[in-house]
Amino acid sequence: MKHQSAISQTMQRLLDSELRPGERLFWSQQPRPGALAQKSCLSFLIGIPFFAFAVSWTIAASSALGVSKAGGSAFPSIFPMLWGSVFILLGVSLLMSPVWAFWKALHTVYAITDQRAILIAAPWRRAVYSFAGQQLVDIHRVEDGRGRGDIVFHREARVVRYEKTYQVRRGGNYYYDIGFLGIERIREAEDFLGEVYAKSRTA
Repeated sequence: MKHQSAISQTMQRLLDSELRPGERLFWSQQPRPGALAQKSCLSFLIGIPFFAFAVSWTIAASSALGVSKAGGSAFPSIFPMLWGSVFILLGVSLLMSPVWAFWKALHTVYAITDQRAILIAAPWRRAVYSFAGQQLVDIHRVEDGRGRGDIVFHREARVVRYEKTYQVRRGGNYYYDIGFLGIERIREAEDFLGEVYAKSRTA
């Protein structure tokens, strides 16, 4: 009862450092970068017109407010430039969301041990999530025709932040899925979770 997909040496070291004494690793996998990047396509598409409008508005507002009455020459107006730059940066973050998701996938690893399920994401700072007991079976599985997909352990409500990925818009709030996202052979992982849960019930 053990399956390990190829993961980077960096993420393997991080995973090994998180294992408790005597904890046995059964399954590990990294998410597919393309799958996570694809989840950000909507943000990217929204970012195209948003960025274009922000740039054009900033240029137009700066030119209109910056015309010198004396010489008739144009110069950048500070206020429109500062105000517009905020929206330009927001547009850039939307356009870059697939790149960020791809980068994050390369620095994420999922694992199942004899005690729990582990999610480690370390694009900059390390974030570690552990799931055990009833959480191992109270899951939401999303699967495509090739056996790929997501196992969601928890859906976390967050304020609107466009740079985040894997979001679902509901009633003005965004819900952020936490779990094994973008994995291969999803039912294999689900079976491991069920076996670990069954063993914890009989222990």
